Amino acid sequence: MRDYVPHTYNRYRGARDRVHDLINSQNFFVPAPFEDDYVPSDEENAAYQEAVLAYQEAVANKGVIGSIEETYAIHMLNLTGGRLIRLQADTSKLQQVYAMCVTNADLEDAASYTEESYTNYMNAKTFTEKVLATDILKNGEPNLRPSMVNAATTELMHSWKKLETCANYQKLDAAITAAELVLLTYGDTANGQTTYTEESYQAFLDAYNEAKNLSRDLGSGDQDYIDEVATTLEKAAKTEAQGGGLIEATAKEVVYEFVTSDPGVFFDQDYTVSYIPTATTEYADMIGDVTLPDGTPVDGFIFGFGANIYTEDEVAQVFSTLENGSIYAEPTELGPYATGSVVQILNADGEAVATYLICIRGDINGDGMVNDTDAGIIQGVANWVDGYNYLYDPSLNMQVNGWACDINLDYGIDDGDVGGALLVGISSATIDQVNGDYL
Repeated sequence: MRDYVPHTYNRYRGARDRVHDLINSQNFFVPAPFEDDYVPSDEENAAYQEAVLAYQEAVANKGVIGSIEETYAIHMLNLTGGRLIRLQADTSKLQQVYAMCVTNADLEDAASYTEESYTNYMNAKTFTEKVLATDILKNGEPNLRPSMVNAATTELMHSWKKLETCANYQKLDAAITAAELVLLTYGDTANGQTTYTEESYQAFLDAYNEAKNLSRDLGSGDQDYIDEVATTLEKAAKTEAQGGGLIEATAKEVVYEFVTSDPGVFFDQDYTVSYIPTATTEYADMIGDVTLPDGTPVDGFIFGFGANIYTEDEVAQVFSTLENGSIYAEPTELGPYATGSVVQILNADGEAVATYLICIRGDINGDGMVNDTDAGIIQGVANWVDGYNYLYDPSLNMQVNGWACDINLDYGIDDGDVGGALLVGISSATIDQVNGDYL
C-alpha cells in the first residue's frame, strides 16, 4: 500500500479480495490418505473419515457462481488495477541514515564487532546502497518503490544499533595457554596420569574444555561470563599448594609376590624350558649386605630361570602378583637376562621399591649358558685365585656370581660344582635351579 495512493490501492484491494473469495468458494481439498506402510490409530482413522465426509458435504453444497457475477468481479479487478497511482519514493531520510551509520561504524575493522552483528549490518548496508543506486523515476514515471526505501531505512538503522563490540579474550587465552602446558605434561585423561587425583584432574579437564569450546563471537555484554570461565580455568590448572584445584595423589603402595612353587630345571642345550622362578634372601642373609655398584641395596636373589631369556615379559614370570607398579629388568653385558641381571620393582613414579639379582646356577659369566667356561671360573673361585673372590670381596660387586657357582647347593664351592658345570656343558646333566644339584 505504501507504494500507491491510498484510495486507489484500497479499491484495488477490495476487488482483488472479491476474486479470491469467489475462487475459494469453489475449491475444496480432501485430506491426503495415509502412507501404505503406516497403520493409523483409531483416533487418527476416525479423524480422517470425518474430514472426508466434510469434504464431500462441502462439494455437494457449494454455490454456483453466475456468469454475470464472475464477469463483474474480473472487470472490477482489471479496472481498479489499471487505476492504481504509484507514489514517488523519497530517499532523503535514507540518505541521512546511511551517512550517519557509515560515519559512526568502524567499517575498516570488522574484528571490532561480533561476527553476527557485523554481518547483519553489512547486509543491510549493501541493500541500502542498492536502493540508493536505483533511479527514483524512469521515463517520467515512479520507478523506485517507497516500500523498498522504508525497508532499507528500517534494516540499516536497526542493524547499526545492534552492532556489538567483541568481548576481550586476552585473559581467557592466557588461561588456556597455561592449561595446555599442564596437558602437555600430564596428558588429556584423568585416569592416564597419577600425579593428581582423578577427580581434581577431571575438574581441570572440564574447565579447559569449556574454555576451549567457548564461542569466539560473544560481545562485550558477555565479558563477565568470559572472565569467569577464564578464572575457573586458571584455578583448576594450579596445584593445591598454589591455591588451585589440582590435588596431588597419594601414591598407591606397590603390591608384588613371587611365584614359589614348581621349581624349574635348567637345560643347557635344549632351550625349551619350563620353569617358574622363585626368590630368596638366603644367600644375601649369609654374606651380609649386597649392593649394586651405585650403592642400591639388593633385597635378594631370584633363582629358577632357564637359558636364553631375552625379554622382560619372560622375566615378569617370576611374579604371581604385581599391582600399582611395573618391573625394570637389565640384561647382562653379554645380552640375555642371566646371572647378574638387575630386576627392580618400580612404583608409579618410576622409583625402585625393591631390587633383586638373577642367579642362574652354573652360569657364572652371565651369558645364560653353562659350559666349560663357567667350569673354569668355578675352579678359580674354589681355589681362591686372585680376582675370583666373588663371595667375600664387596668391591667386586659379584656376590651373585659367586653363589651361581654353588651348583649343588651345599653352601660351598668345590670340585663337585666344577664337575657339574662340565657335565651340563656336554649335555650329560641338568641343574635343578631352585633346589640345587645336577641330575
